[in-house]
Amino acid sequence: PEKGLVPFAAPWTAWFGEHRVYCAMALADGRLALGTTTAGLCLLHADGSIQAVFGREAGFQNNNILAMAQDVQGNLWLGLDNGIDMVSVGSPLARILPDAPLDGSGYAMARFEGQYYFGTNNGLYAFDPQEPWSERRFRFIPGSRGQVWSLGVFEGQLLVGHHEGAFRLVNGGLEPLAEFSGCWRFLEVPLAARSTEAGRRVSPVGERILLAGTYDGLQRFRWTGQRWEHAGPVQGLEESARLLAFDPRGWLWVAHPYRGLWRARWQGDSLQRLRRFGQADGLPGIDGIQVFQVAGDAVFTLPGQGAWRFDAEAGRFVAHERIAALIGQDRDIRAILPGEGEDLWCATREAVFRLAITDKGLEKTVDAQAVPALSETLLPGFEYLFDPQGPGVFLATERGFLHYRESAGQAQRAPQLRLLRVEAGRRLDSVVFAGYGERDSLAEWSFP
Repeated sequence: PEKGLVPFAAPWTAWFGEHRVYCAMALADGRLALGTTTAGLCLLHADGSIQAVFGREAGFQNNNILAMAQDVQGNLWLGLDNGIDMVSVGSPLARILPDAPLDGSGYAMARFEGQYYFGTNNGLYAFDPQEPWSERRFRFIPGSRGQVWSLGVFEGQLLVGHHEGAFRLVNGGLEPLAEFSGCWRFLEVPLAARSTEAGRRVSPVGERILLAGTYDGLQRFRWTGQRWEHAGPVQGLEESARLLAFDPRGWLWVAHPYRGLWRARWQGDSLQRLRRFGQADGLPGIDGIQVFQVAGDAVFTLPGQGAWRFDAEAGRFVAHERIAALIGQDRDIRAILPGEGEDLWCATREAVFRLAITDKGLEKTVDAQAVPALSETLLPGFEYLFDPQGPGVFLATERGFLHYRESAGQAQRAPQLRLLRVEAGRRLDSVVFAGYGERDSLAEWSFP
C-alpha cells in the first residue's frame, strides 16, 4: 500500500510474536499456511483471521516447522525439526485427539452449556469453542480418569456412563450418582412404558425415570426436581445391558451380541413377563444381534442380515422393509445412530449411509446417501456418531474423533494415473512394461 508495510492479521500480532513464524505459503484454496517454531501449523483465512492451529496435540511429531509444500492433491507436506508430517488441508475429515499425547480411543460426545465434551478410554475432556485461539485447549475433567462409555444430557444435567459407575458433571468435575460400578448408558422411560397392559399406571404421568444399563443388569434413577436420585436396581435381569430400546407399545428390549435378546415390561423396581427371543420367532440367528432406539421404535440388526423389526400383530420378527429398500437387506449393519432432526446414520461394514428424511407434501421421503470417506473409521463394536445439528458430524474412532464436513475444502482433484509395471500371465516373458523406455509403445497393446 501507499503507506508502506502494515501489520497483517493485526489482532494476532502478539500471538505471532510469541510463536515465531519461520515459513509461510499461500494454499491453492486461498488460505494461508504459517509454520511456527513453537506452536506448529497455523491456518489463516484470506482476511487474516485464524481458522485453526495444529501441533503436537493434533498428532504432529513436534511443533517446529521449517519448510512446507503443497502437492497436486492439496495435501500440505511439512518439514519438521525432526521428521516429515502431512496434513490433508482440503479433506472434509479432521482428526481430534482430546487426550493427546495419550492418543486414546473415542467413545462418546455431548454438547453442554456451550462446550463440547469428549469421552475417551482415558477419561472425559472438555473444549470451549468460544475461548480465544491463544487459550483454546482440551481440559481434563477431574474425577473422570478411566473408560468413559456414554454421555447424555437429561433435565439440564450432563450424565456420564463410566467404567467406575454413573456420574454427573458438577462444578467442572464428576460426582457419583450411585455406588454401583460399570455403567454403559442411560435411557429415559417413555410414557408408553409407564402403565401395564391392563392400564394400571406404574409411575405418575409427570415423573421422569431413567434406566441405566450396567455390567450386571439395570438400575433406575428418579428426577427430584434438582438432581437425579438413585432409586435402586431393577430386578429380573442380571445380564450386561449395554443395548437397550423401548418400542411404541412400551416393551423394553435388551440385546447382548453373544447371549441373546430379551423383552420385558418395566414395572418400577422389576421386569415382568421377561421372555427370550430367537430363531423360532423369525430371526435368522442370534449371534451379534443388536437393538437401537430409532424414532421411538426398536430396530434390530444382525451381521450380514440387515435390519429387522418386531411385528406385534404377527408376533414375529420381519425384515425392516424401509431400511432394506434403502441400503439392502444383506448389509452388515454395525450401528443405527440419530442425526440432525429426523435424519439417521447407518454404519455398515462397507460404508456409512446418511438416511435423509424430508417432508414431501403429506408424506415423508427417505434418501440414502453413502459417505465413502467414513467407511472403516468407526470403532468396531462401539460405533458412535454425534450430530450437533451444526457444521459437520463427529465420529468416534480408535484414535480420538473425526470431524466430517461435506463442504470443507475445495473439490478433490482426481489422482493422476501412472503405470509403473505391466505383466501378462501365462507367458514365459511376462513383463510387458517395466516402468522405463518408450511409454507410448503401450498404446499398441490391447488387454482384455
